[in-house]
Amino acid sequence: MPKKPTKKSKGPTTDEALLAAPTTYAEPPDMPVDVAIREWRQLASVARKLQGPLGKIGLDKSSAATLAALADDLDARERGWQKTRPSTGKVKKLRAEAETLKRSMLAAGEWALRDDEGALEELARIREGTGLVDTLNDLRDLASFWKTHASSLSKTRLKATDVTRAPALASELGTLADEEHANTDAAQALELRNRCFWSADAIANEIRKAGRYAFHDQPKIAARFSSRYRAEKQRAAAVRRKIQPSDGAKSPSDGARGTSAAPS
Repeated sequence: MPKKPTKKSKGPTTDEALLAAPTTYAEPPDMPVDVAIREWRQLASVARKLQGPLGKIGLDKSSAATLAALADDLDARERGWQKTRPSTGKVKKLRAEAETLKRSMLAAGEWALRDDEGALEELARIREGTGLVDTLNDLRDLASFWKTHASSLSKTRLKATDVTRAPALASELGTLADEEHANTDAAQALELRNRCFWSADAIANEIRKAGRYAFHDQPKIAARFSSRYRAEKQRAAAVRRKIQPSDGAKSPSDGARGTSAAPS
């Protein structure tokens, strides 16, 4: 059971330690938090088992333990933040509707305009972001997108009413976003959660770089030091843009610490 984060605890998971990290660490995560926690726990386990070869190339033996501690702390902070957010039945229902509608509108666009590179790039941009404010903006952008590409609507499962519902739903949820922004407890909990995410990401980057180098001549083992989520995301983007996948996208932890210059 992950321990509850506390200011009195020692180590990298304290509020003080997280607030001392670079300001960019306050930015939203670039992947679902539950997915990140699962990947980092698995990575910490692999690093512990292979500490011998990793230690020989200079990876500190405390790295795996630090990553595991941050993953547990992130789990607790995510649940703590969720408790501070609006959680009435109506809010949950509207948020679920908004997220479902966003996914449907994105999927329809990627299908109907699969040969339109410009449209796919616009959809890829809209897809980024997972917070409530991001979802509101995305619904408005998707409504505008589908008004521009209305002639392709008939090739999808979307209906014209879905397009008109998107901005109306965004407006309805907008007041809730304002309430969330004004909630100082939620804002503080969210910032600390984000900082914990990127602090863990920085350690994970260091472990992954070390693992890929230590086992560069053993592809099956080296593959265990990559993020499956980010790899799949890069492949999907490459297919949409008809380009080769890059080594990885930069994150707030890239370059902000001496140990996290490479993507995970």
